[in-house]
Amino acid sequence: MEFIDPHFHYWDITPTSPSGHDADIIKSPAQYLPQDYVEDMKATGLVLKKAVMIEALSNKPLAEANWVTEQINSDVVSSVAHKIVAYVDFSQDAEVVEELLKTYVSCFFFVSFL
Repeated sequence: MEFIDPHFHYWDITPTSPSGHDADIIKSPAQYLPQDYVEDMKATGLVLKKAVMIEALSNKPLAEANWVTEQINSDVVSSVAHKIVAYVDFSQDAEVVEELLKTYVSCFFFVSFL
């Protein structure tokens, strides 16, 4: 059966990861990557067609967005239409927020902001 996953996370809290994920919050496992997700889906017998990745507790939202975009562009999940919901701290200076939003919109698979 084909399906759309409206809410899932990729993360990587290994010391060398550029994802910005918070190891104090995300405890185990250290990584959940596209290949893990694909294997989980295969085990269910479901065929993933579209997916919405929700930001996963990153201290550096833009770094996570870049990292997730790289993950989404990997051969492992290239056949799945991805979208991203990213975090924006709207209490920041308006110019900072505007620049961040422009970066997200122009560079990534963004559909919404938290």
